[in-house]
Amino acid sequence: MLQAEFNQLYDGLARFAFYRARQYFHGDSLAQDAADIAMDRFSDAFMLNQDIQDIEAWGNTIILNSLKNSARDKKLEPINIEGEDYEGMHGYEIN
Repeated sequence: MLQAEFNQLYDGLARFAFYRARQYFHGDSLAQDAADIAMDRFSDAFMLNQDIQDIEAWGNTIILNSLKNSARDKKLEPINIEGEDYEGMHGYEIN
């Protein structure tokens, strides 16, 4: 994978991580902190195992698991945002 491709993938996953973090944490500051932790975990895992078939799906799984762990560690309940528009990765758009 070329550096430019990785950068593009990373940027998309970072937007996805922040959007999903907002489902678990009240306030953009907490959500951004959790998203940063999730992206660090993705980067660390990617450096250890670079021969993954579907990096985007694998990255989404790492991000979601990290966010769930962070929410559980902080003993927070997810915010219900059902019905909100989300279009970006996989047909979802991040505002």
